[in-house]
Amino acid sequence: ALLGQSHSLTGELVEIAGLGVAGAELDRAVNAEPATSDNVGRLARKFHQWQGQLEARHALVVIDEVQHLATSPQFLPFTAALRTLLDTAPANIHVLFTASSNADLRKLLNAPDGPFFDFVVPQDFPVLGAEFIRFICARFQALSGRVLDEHKLQAIHKASGHDARRVLRLVKALLLRPECTLVDLYPDSV
Repeated sequence: ALLGQSHSLTGELVEIAGLGVAGAELDRAVNAEPATSDNVGRLARKFHQWQGQLEARHALVVIDEVQHLATSPQFLPFTAALRTLLDTAPANIHVLFTASSNADLRKLLNAPDGPFFDFVVPQDFPVLGAEFIRFICARFQALSGRVLDEHKLQAIHKASGHDARRVLRLVKALLLRPECTLVDLYPDSV
């Protein structure tokens, strides 16, 4: 959820702290339900209302975990409506899709009959490296007063294929369980 607020797939765009920031959460649905025309219409109205409030200012719309739109055919009406909204958005609105599943992302973007076919050019971001680990270690120390072994955490990060989520889950567990050490939770780091 964005800033502690949770919204459904067809939820409303919300303004946060008057900054013109919009948020909606897309949940992977085991029992997906199609978006109703009312929900899609409400989303379109809210999006256009937000567009109007921007005036000439530039905005970046980040659609996180967009690959979930490819996980159920029930999402197709919503996905098509989203494509239309983005196609008709003015040039001052920029869109960034993020995804953690390359397979589902390819399915969403490469389906010749799909709404997002040929819509974007996928771009891999650089792997988070030593700077990320230094930052995490510094934040851990600031929050807990304890020192993490940066070299061990870097080795864990490398062994995980540079999976930032795994590192963050490990550090979160260390914050929540102060009696544990990195070796306790990740014995392979010895």
